[in-house]
Amino acid sequence: MEGVKRDRVHTYREERVRIRGLVYLKGKWESKEEFVNHSESTPGANDYLYVKFLGSSANVVLGKGFGNNYTVKVELDGHPLSQEHKGRDVIVQHGESYVEVQQFKMYELVKNASYGEHELKLISDSKEVAAYAFTFGG
Repeated sequence: MEGVKRDRVHTYREERVRIRGLVYLKGKWESKEEFVNHSESTPGANDYLYVKFLGSSANVVLGKGFGNNYTVKVELDGHPLSQEHKGRDVIVQHGESYVEVQQFKMYELVKNASYGEHELKLISDSKEVAAYAFTFGG
């Protein structure tokens, strides 16, 4: 992750220039050796993780910071996922796409997108968000 502040809570600002393969954060996050944890509840879901990747599919390992279930909105290239491009763990309804995180596991977010450079954004207002790793396929 770009400019990460290890083992302490830091408020990250939105980066305008983003490099493929690096994870960017916006909002208050704590970075540990193996994961990042959203550090506060933020009504309005303005905080996010963002990564630009090359491929046609994307997965993320998510856990529960304090043991409670939470929701993460998923956007690809600035828009909610369609039924055609959603991964098996994504729910698409009412013009939004999201995952319900109920356990520690790898969540399939995107599949069958056209191969190329994409922008993936995970948005949540929950302090439960604990993100461990992304994987991308082609």
